Amino acid sequence: MSDKSFTWKWGTPREATKEELAPRTSGCQMCHGTTVELGPDNKPINQTWPGGVGTRYPDGFIGTCTVCHERHTFSKADARKPEACGACHMSGIGELATTHNVQERLKWDLMHTKSVVRSGNRGEGVKGEENMRKICANCHGPTHVNTQRQTLDNFVALYNQYWEGAARMKKELEEKN
Repeated sequence: MSDKSFTWKWGTPREATKEELAPRTSGCQMCHGTTVELGPDNKPINQTWPGGVGTRYPDGFIGTCTVCHERHTFSKADARKPEACGACHMSGIGELATTHNVQERLKWDLMHTKSVVRSGNRGEGVKGEENMRKICANCHGPTHVNTQRQTLDNFVALYNQYWEGAARMKKELEEKN
């Protein structure tokens, strides 16, 4: 783990590594938001978008209800229906056919002690990532898709870093009895 410390006011420190970004971008920021920073092309940069309900936008506007609620309805009941997840992980959108195998659109195997890219009978993670990106691109722009996918990858990298440290400590303790 890094000994660096950051002042986490608003935004994301540019010098942070993916493991240092992971707790913020996949944790607090997912719901609470951040300050959107714009690059020279006037597009959001530095994993500052999409953000949560408390996102601060460059025009001074604060907040986004659609982070948690659909644009067309405002129903927790709709969000809890299986088809809410199935819309992305199982439906036929764009060039992809309907599937009942969610593994066709998953990259990571998160069920084991260390997360790895899926392979063999657990699915093909590289292909799953490609398929999921195609699904996302039907409703979202590349900035959103890339940020969302990178956030997941960063979180997995951080988890694996902790897992490797825990495995090392366990081995050392076993050797000491």
